[in-house]
Amino acid sequence: MPLPISIEKKLFQVDIPLLSFCILSALIIIFIVMPQLQGSNSNLQFDRYLWLGSTPMQAALNLIKMPGNLLKILFTNTTNDVAYNYIKLEFHIMILLSGGLLFIIKPRFLFMLIPIYLQKLIPNDYNFWGINNQYSIEFVPILSIASITTISKIKSNYRLPFAIILTAVTMGATIYTMENRVSKWYDGINTFDEFVELLDDESIEMVRWN
Repeated sequence: MPLPISIEKKLFQVDIPLLSFCILSALIIIFIVMPQLQGSNSNLQFDRYLWLGSTPMQAALNLIKMPGNLLKILFTNTTNDVAYNYIKLEFHIMILLSGGLLFIIKPRFLFMLIPIYLQKLIPNDYNFWGINNQYSIEFVPILSIASITTISKIKSNYRLPFAIILTAVTMGATIYTMENRVSKWYDGINTFDEFVELLDDESIEMVRWN
């Protein structure tokens, strides 16, 4: 069945050109700009994936050939140290409690996050897997958009209660994991005073002056 003329026109005049531009921009940044910034002949970011193959292309082909192995990698500890068990599980639970359950009714948003999931969970480095550091911030905009889009489609009578429940669950999960988390290395320091207590006198002076 042919597409309506308006959709077909938009597809060729807007969607495909924008998609092509995004792909081209990504390739230029990944293979030209980033190596230049790193002072290297190749993108050093690929090194974190080489445990799956001798080259980035080989690593990608190995994952494509073994989709079951890819699914396992996304959920399990791929190191030999049991201290890093359940870090990925904690991350997935936090995504679900932060609005990720809405992906069930809005799967297109999950599709948008597939590259981010792969980038975060495939490296054989626990620092990337969990809810620490900067490696989770990419999920926030998509989760926010999914939440806003879903709320806007709900009948007005249920919109506010739904938004309150969603916000409460997200805040509750966030507050809990501030002090209780599996992800490494989180030392529980949440205030400046607690931070200063761990510093020596010279370090304290540096903090004050900076």
